[in-house]
Amino acid sequence: MIKIGRLFLGSSPKIAAVITNSSDKKNLKKSIEHGADLLELRIDFFKDIEPAILSRAIKGLRQYKIPLIATIRSRKEGGNRALSDRQRLDIFRHIIPYADGVDIELSSKKIIKDIVSAAKKSNKKVIVSYHNFRKTPDARKLNRIIQEGKRAGADIVKIAAMAKDMNDMLRLAELTLKHKNLIIISMGELAKISRVFFPIMGSFITYGTVSESSAPGQMPLKILKRELNLYKP
Repeated sequence: MIKIGRLFLGSSPKIAAVITNSSDKKNLKKSIEHGADLLELRIDFFKDIEPAILSRAIKGLRQYKIPLIATIRSRKEGGNRALSDRQRLDIFRHIIPYADGVDIELSSKKIIKDIVSAAKKSNKKVIVSYHNFRKTPDARKLNRIIQEGKRAGADIVKIAAMAKDMNDMLRLAELTLKHKNLIIISMGELAKISRVFFPIMGSFITYGTVSESSAPGQMPLKILKRELNLYKP
């Protein structure tokens, strides 16, 4: 079983609240009140990304006693701002000591090795992610992404892909059942149901929001928690 911070993954569905502003105390508290198990810090949305300031801000979030996943999403995979690989690597190195896990894209070839190494040295968990906002790849490619993510050093492989029809969701559902240590997300309005049922099928984490959405089909955390409570074993 895998742990992020003190939280065990795999025994039951877990919800990560997506945080786009580290100084928004109201929404941070709301995330906890609405049942978040983790906080995903979308640093590419943060106003001030100077490494020293970020480090202090993230250190301050430890007061909530909830695991923190640090994410600096690349522009080509849905990031909110254009940051060079060098900038992202520098920020990651500063904030890794204060996070419990990091999320780095498989496509970030120039920096993924260094980020994984830094995270492992600090005993932090690594999520290696893949995002496709146009379509859901075929089964062969999906399986290849999982294998490449594991070779890159992933503790958890995350795949998020746009669903155009029910077949796309079924393909991702099959992947969820076939493999271990995954986060699987089907994106888009059609796929909202997957945000509830994929975690029940074994996907480690589902993502909800208490403010602005950071991905197509992302649900409010409060609703997501309610739905999971309805269907969990």
